[in-house]
Amino acid sequence: MGLFDTLRYKKDLERLEKSAREEPSTENFLSLIKKYISLGDQDNALRVAKQAVDQFADADDVFEIYCKLRRQQAQEEIETLKKNLKQRPTPSAFAQLAEIYKDLREDETAMKYCRQSIETFPNDDRSYCILGELRLRRFYSDFLRKDAQLAITHLEKAYELNIRNYRSLIALSKIYLQIGMVQKARQRLKSILLFAPEDENVKKLLDISANVPKPPHEDVDALLHQVESQRRLHYSLDRENAPVALSILSHEIFQEALESIKGAEGLLSLLICDEDGNLIARYAKENIDAHTYFEVTVAIYQTVQDSSRQMDVGRFQKAELEGPFGNIHIVSSDGVVYMAVGEFSVKSEILRKHLQQLLKAVSINAAKNTTKNR
Repeated sequence: MGLFDTLRYKKDLERLEKSAREEPSTENFLSLIKKYISLGDQDNALRVAKQAVDQFADADDVFEIYCKLRRQQAQEEIETLKKNLKQRPTPSAFAQLAEIYKDLREDETAMKYCRQSIETFPNDDRSYCILGELRLRRFYSDFLRKDAQLAITHLEKAYELNIRNYRSLIALSKIYLQIGMVQKARQRLKSILLFAPEDENVKKLLDISANVPKPPHEDVDALLHQVESQRRLHYSLDRENAPVALSILSHEIFQEALESIKGAEGLLSLLICDEDGNLIARYAKENIDAHTYFEVTVAIYQTVQDSSRQMDVGRFQKAELEGPFGNIHIVSSDGVVYMAVGEFSVKSEILRKHLQQLLKAVSINAAKNTTKNR
């Protein structure tokens, strides 16, 4: 590479870094990541991909590229750890493998290594902590009380085994605070101050806890039942990104979002319903039987949802099917199910993009509506 090429690439990188920093978006991050990849700079590509995932956790295209880079980076470590487990298992090796798979969002594999560690080393706190964090991540996504109950059990066990387990204590403090168990949250936060008296994060959470509305009774089962039924936390520490209750989202918000992308390439129908299968809004191309497509897609969603519950893998997240009838993509988000039906010839990436645009449009409309009603 000549001097002028080097200067040009440097200028391009500076421009892309600035765009990602000052105007963060999936598009800007992906452009920067791909530029680093094209230059063979895997370390910086992974660094930026991690930043993108942290900011846009639900963006499939962002996580896909992060996962690929992370797996490439960790492959040798994974093989070494697996070899060590066969020859001489240690709780550290189990925990490291579980952490890697947790980062890759391969939760079942991560849980498998945690359980194996607990069977072999029942008095090591690390695997209990990771199991708790995995269950918590699922709970914050799906609001299923079973996940929260198991998360609390695992995290409390980690704390029991190691009273200085910071990760478990901070995770417990946050879950207790957000489901309404304020006193319990304060107890766990004060436990951290015993060995980390200057921790600013803990002090901030203690200040927040003073302003969290207290329920009449701090009963964990009752509070979790309420969270699951309402699909909302009692108090969200992430106030800006807390899901908007479905009950305050009007039909017009969804219909307006549909109108913004109808007629898109290869699209036959877009359908929106709640988790019980009640139609909220729909769009169908001319001469397309939207009712039949709705019945088919809802049946698919409900079947997969039931199976997910029975298999203990959380709520339904998404499904993609291809067949002679066309292509169907289904995504569940914040208690709303979005379904896109495309022509047989349309690529999955295109249909996936249509759904992402729909979710983004709903989010924008909901934010506008919330601001208007304040």
